[in-house]
Amino acid sequence: MTKPYFKPWIGDNYWSARRFGKRVLVLGESTFQWDENSPLPPGWTIDCVKEQISGEGTYAFWTKIAIAFLNKPPSVEDKEAFWHSVAFYNYIQESVGVGPRIPPTPEMWGNAREPFNEVLSQLCPQFIAVLGYRLWNALPADGSEGPRARGANGYNESLWRYPHPEGEAWAFRLMHPSAVGFSAWNWHDPLMQALESAPSRR
Repeated sequence: MTKPYFKPWIGDNYWSARRFGKRVLVLGESTFQWDENSPLPPGWTIDCVKEQISGEGTYAFWTKIAIAFLNKPPSVEDKEAFWHSVAFYNYIQESVGVGPRIPPTPEMWGNAREPFNEVLSQLCPQFIAVLGYRLWNALPADGSEGPRARGANGYNESLWRYPHPEGEAWAFRLMHPSAVGFSAWNWHDPLMQALESAPSRR
């Protein structure tokens, strides 16, 4: 199976699942670079999260994720505790290009499937927070449809069950944190309800 290029962030308390009672994987779509002559290293995702923990990084994307889970503006201490309680992985395993707002190509989507399955096998999450409808619609259809859950937009959302060696992960889609109209506050309750419905850790 193809290994991921970008190593996932795995918090120190991910495996114990102390905070949420379940192993939680936050699944982003992709990443980009600012300089075409400076390729992103395999530890890029890990470095981005470490910036949040240290307080060096204050990008809205990462802060909104924390707010959606914590339901409050996070302090540096809050960010450290939160990010050490979850894992984070970007589905697309290559830079989509220079600058933001570049969608992945069909080839990129196809190349990302096996690395994603490898991460599922390695991390065995019970819950996956999928960031963005475009990502949700492009994810592999392996597994089966789960129960319905309420979304922040008022619609019923389908949870999706992904099998892995220790059981299954229940995936729940959110609007992308960088999308116009996203409100981390509005997504908190639906996110927590979906997380609580997922199977407990072993």
